[in-house]
Amino acid sequence: MTLLLALFVPWLHVRLIQLVFGFASLAALAGTVRLLSKGLNFTPRLAAVLFWGLVGWFPFWMVIRNGQVGMFLTFLMTLSWYYLRQERNLAAASLWASPPPSSSSPA
Repeated sequence: MTLLLALFVPWLHVRLIQLVFGFASLAALAGTVRLLSKGLNFTPRLAAVLFWGLVGWFPFWMVIRNGQVGMFLTFLMTLSWYYLRQERNLAAASLWASPPPSSSSPA
């Protein structure tokens, strides 16, 4: 379990936390496949095969079981890629960029 999931232990049972995290990871995977299908013009059948193929892949379940955040990062990278393909550079950069540091030059 990652530190992110351990933060919720005082309020929720560990099994419930893993269940919620698993469903959130599946939602991130579905969003990733949806963005890929829109960006690359997949047919709905190909998108479904990609989704269910990844869901049935054993390493995917190990990532979820161990509480890793890889699917959320994959979704954010795919969202940035989709925004770049749509020529929405500011939206793509705002997903990753931090605010610029304030420049205080000595007078």
